[in-house]
Amino acid sequence: MKYKFESEKIEEFIEVTSELENLLTQRISDLHEVKGGMQARHAYILYRKLLWEAKYLITENMEK
Repeated sequence: MKYKFESEKIEEFIEVTSELENLLTQRISDLHEVKGGMQARHAYILYRKLLWEAKYLITENMEK
């Protein structure tokens, strides 16, 4: 299947995912200092990795 996206929508997607990425990174940093926060920190690291993969799939595989 071929999909067509409006460039404005892709830009909005990148903006929203970048904001989410920053929030996840802040949470990871905060949990680094919390005793017993390792499990939650690792979960946020996984979520951020999945977000990076989604951003990559959208941006790197678009026709320019």
